[in-house]
Amino acid sequence: AVLTSVGPSDLYTGLDYARTTTAGSPSAGDNVINGADGEILFYKGSAYASQLAHPYTITMTNADGSTLTRGMAVVVAGTNSVKRSASSVTDYTFFGIVHDATIANTAAGQIAVRGVIADLPVYSAVSVAPAGSYLQGPTTGRDYCLVDRDTPDSAYGTAYIGQVLQPVSNESYTVTVAAYIWR
Repeated sequence: AVLTSVGPSDLYTGLDYARTTTAGSPSAGDNVINGADGEILFYKGSAYASQLAHPYTITMTNADGSTLTRGMAVVVAGTNSVKRSASSVTDYTFFGIVHDATIANTAAGQIAVRGVIADLPVYSAVSVAPAGSYLQGPTTGRDYCLVDRDTPDSAYGTAYIGQVLQPVSNESYTVTVAAYIWR
């Protein structure tokens, strides 16, 4: 199957962040990140239970001009193609994260647009960030998403694309973590 005329808003409309604390009166589908082990728990009518959110990927062609590697945030570059973000990523430009180890220039590969991604390279700009900390799209000059210690449970900024599922404690380094991408 081929998707056409799909924009970023089509992929994340209705998606939401994972809470870092349980809701006082949970509803079916509410979720929480278990800070002890990084599991995402979903409320299933009477209790929270574990449910793996496998990554949802889309096959796209690399139009960047160079090889893309796992964890790079990409934007739409044309019909069924993506390229590396050249500047800060916002909800209007972000498309997904390279899921394959590498995608050679002009080759097709898997781009993750939501779900849990294991072994995801991210850049940490904070000395300590707990499980559930937000991921922002890369800032200008960086290829990887940025870990943000901010974890509000009521709203998220336009640059947030997901959350880390384990604590991060290496400031100013690219680290590998499990992450939940929700747009």
